[in-house]
Amino acid sequence: GNAVRETDIKVGNGEWELHGHITLPSTPGKYPGIVLVHGSGPMDRDESIFSNKPFKDLAWGLASQGIAVLRYDKRTKEHSKKIMKERPLLTPEFEVIEDVHSAIKVLQNFREVKADQTFILGHSLGGMLAPKIVKQDTSIAGMIILAGNARPLEDLIVEQVEYVYSLDGIVNEERKKILKKLKRQAQMVKSPTLSVATPEDSLPLYVPAAYWLSLKGYNPIQTASKLKKPMFILQGERDYQVTLEDFNLWKKTLLD
Repeated sequence: GNAVRETDIKVGNGEWELHGHITLPSTPGKYPGIVLVHGSGPMDRDESIFSNKPFKDLAWGLASQGIAVLRYDKRTKEHSKKIMKERPLLTPEFEVIEDVHSAIKVLQNFREVKADQTFILGHSLGGMLAPKIVKQDTSIAGMIILAGNARPLEDLIVEQVEYVYSLDGIVNEERKKILKKLKRQAQMVKSPTLSVATPEDSLPLYVPAAYWLSLKGYNPIQTASKLKKPMFILQGERDYQVTLEDFNLWKKTLLD
C-alpha cells in the first residue's frame, strides 16, 4: 500500500558510485534518518539471501514508523566485475567504510531528513565496524548494532566452521586438517609479523593482509564505550555466526 514512499539515490561518486533507495514515511515532512550497513559478502541493498530481504523489511518497517531509511547495493556487489578485473586493495575501508560515510552525507543533505538525527544501523560485519565509523564522523547521532561481533573476525571464522562440523558430529582427518589450517591462519592474523607482504593463502578465507592489518588493534566495544553516543544492540539467540557470547561482551562492557 502507500504506507511508505521510495526514492532512488546514488551514494558516492566517480568510479565506485552506488545505487540505492531512501524509503520515507507516506506523508512529506522532516524525519530522523538511518543508513543500513551490510554484513560481509557482496550484498545488494536488501541484503537478499534467497527469498529473505531483511534490509527491505527494515526499511519499510521503519519508514512506516516515521523514519527515513537509506540502503544501497554494496560496492563489492555493484562493482564485482570491475573489482575482479582491477583487483583493488581489499580493506574494510574499501569494502564498507568509505561508502557509509558517503551515504550518511546523502541522507543528511536530503530535504526530508533532520541532519542532526542521522544514525547508522550495522548488521554483522557492519555492526562490528559501526563504532569505528561513528568515531570517524561525529555528526552521526548514534548507532544500532544487529548481531555485531565483539570478538575478532578471525576467531569467529574458526568458531563458525567448528559449529557447522558439530552439527552432524562427523570427525574425520579431512575436517581436522581444515580446522588446523584455519587455526594456523587465524594465528597468522594475530602475529606481530603480519605485513602487507604476508601471502593471502596463509590467511583466513584468503582475505588479503591489508584487510587484517586495518582491523589490527581495533576493539569495537572499547571504541564504542568512548563514544558517548546512544547505542542499541540486538542479538538473535539462535544465531551461530555471531553468538550470545558476543552480545554478553557488549552488555558486560557497556553496562559497567
